[in-house]
Amino acid sequence: MKTEKTNSLPFAIPSFDIESLFAAQQKNVETIVEINRITVDGLLTVAKRQEEILKSAMEDIKAAAQSKTPDFAGFASSMLTKSVEHAKEIAQLVAKTNQDAFAVVSKRANDTVAEVEKAVKAKA
Repeated sequence: MKTEKTNSLPFAIPSFDIESLFAAQQKNVETIVEINRITVDGLLTVAKRQEEILKSAMEDIKAAAQSKTPDFAGFASSMLTKSVEHAKEIAQLVAKTNQDAFAVVSKRANDTVAEVEKAVKAKA
């Protein structure tokens, strides 16, 4: 960044490429939009899966209630096992969403560093 001294000011004002600044900010906004899209898609996926899990659980409960010879211990054990599996599945969906969003942030951060390095080399 070079500095220029104007006639009316007693100090030098650094000059910079305003177009590059706007372009960088546009890329930052695009990154935020992409992260928001990934997050919303992830939340919708989790919500849809939770709905499927709930419907399945309700069907299991209904079937157990209508059974002529209910096996409450077996039913409870089965529901507990399914609950643990579903919790793991939901956690994996959330983790994938977080990883996808972080990848976008990481790429933008790396791109920003490269842009700054390029700007510094151009001014040198």
